[in-house]
Amino acid sequence: MKKTLCMIALLALAPAAWGQQKISVTPQAGINHSYLTGADVSSEFKGRPGYAIGAEAEARVSPLLGLSVGAFYSKHVVKINQCTWTGVIVDVPGASSSASGGGQWVPDWGGGIQYSFGSECPDVSHYDAYTRKYNYRFCTQQLDIPLLANLHVWKGLTVKAGLQVSFALSNKMKYDSEYVIRHPALEARYWHPMNEYVETDQTADVGSHLSDVMLYVPLGISYEYKHLVLDLRYAYGLSHYGTTEHFNSSDKKNQELMNSHGIFGREIEAAHDSRLHSLTLTLGYRFDL
Repeated sequence: MKKTLCMIALLALAPAAWGQQKISVTPQAGINHSYLTGADVSSEFKGRPGYAIGAEAEARVSPLLGLSVGAFYSKHVVKINQCTWTGVIVDVPGASSSASGGGQWVPDWGGGIQYSFGSECPDVSHYDAYTRKYNYRFCTQQLDIPLLANLHVWKGLTVKAGLQVSFALSNKMKYDSEYVIRHPALEARYWHPMNEYVETDQTADVGSHLSDVMLYVPLGISYEYKHLVLDLRYAYGLSHYGTTEHFNSSDKKNQELMNSHGIFGREIEAAHDSRLHSLTLTLGYRFDL
């Protein structure tokens, strides 16, 4: 329903703009910085650079006012300040005791010990072997349709505001993995045969946990010089970044995400109560039609 209403609003307002005489099109591309706010664990997220590429068409209603509609392909990245890791020390008497940081020592084969940790990774240089998954981040690729009112306040200077609907094309969680072996017994019996093995940009599909349609209020300012347009825009998210269904760790599919990819249900759960905001800087060239 929300998706249908958004499209109706855009289609209803567009003819008023295209019926005017002075029409211009501005292809543009640039970078963005996105971040999440609203959840009680929002401090565990950090914004990362993304990009946007597309075009806007504007109809000048008067010398002062213009209406525009655009279409942009954008990527938004939000990093999660967490990692998972497991380390092994060989020939240490097995023991079971608590350790700082929420982890726990557990007995392991060969008299060694194994330690699993759920926050930012400590120094692992003293371990005989370890694996870790880190650099977790939400990566959302979406189609943005902004509808804006543009106020041309001075020579080349324009302020703008409106409504934007965005359709998610892809919702992924990406992360990197590292496997390090420093003891021959571990290499021979249990571990990857290489002494050091790194995999980057591993991907897990979390599309069922993140929203496929989101609404924003874009506010911006631009300056034009000899048809070159520099545009700075802030998109304030109105919709939740996550879906209304809360993360159920006992679900078979979710359990596979957590076990195979080391994904934290806590962060996916936090997305349900968060909103995505982004700051975008683009450079474009305006063509008069």
